[in-house]
Amino acid sequence: MGQVLLWPQARTELDREQIALVLEAWRARSNAYAPYSRFFVGAALRAVRDQKRCIVRGCNVEHVIVNGVHAEQLAVGNMVEQLGANPRPYIQALAVVLATSDPTLPAFPCMACRGIIAEFSQPNTVVLGGRLSEDGQNLVKVAVDTLGALFPSYPQEQAARLSALFDKAREDPRITIAHVQARIAHLRLWCGRNLPPELDKPYGDFLAVRELL
Repeated sequence: MGQVLLWPQARTELDREQIALVLEAWRARSNAYAPYSRFFVGAALRAVRDQKRCIVRGCNVEHVIVNGVHAEQLAVGNMVEQLGANPRPYIQALAVVLATSDPTLPAFPCMACRGIIAEFSQPNTVVLGGRLSEDGQNLVKVAVDTLGALFPSYPQEQAARLSALFDKAREDPRITIAHVQARIAHLRLWCGRNLPPELDKPYGDFLAVRELL
């Protein structure tokens, strides 16, 4: 884990844009709908697409059957709706704010949320985790890390998904070379030129199989 800063200290350690994100996430939390868990979460992200840049917020929305939509997921969805998906927007930084009496609970996105954030991010995307006092009235501390450090297994997981996509493509003609190319292009952004070795074989085999179909 990266730095953990007490809130008065965080005001001098973080830059102005990072502080603004934490405060926006705190504001978003006030709109959360969590009548079942009483676990209110807010998120805010700074995104860029072409020359357009914006801050987008989200909060968790529960329903009685399952956990509902997480704050980070809603923020990413709002970003795509606002900026569009082609070309893909890029998340420069993201903040999550929550209140809990459990000091061991990390104020960072869960693994499911890390996956959707990674879809629009790179390893150096900054993630800020703000913890509030139990009553939610005061910001106590902010943890700072990068998505790459929080999600080190992401390239290997995506390589495994590509292998599964290749296997499925043998039976499903709707899966095209473009599907695989899009996934590899995303991983190239994430990994640079050092792609996981598992990518070479499924991509090559996929091209060969699709040419025969």
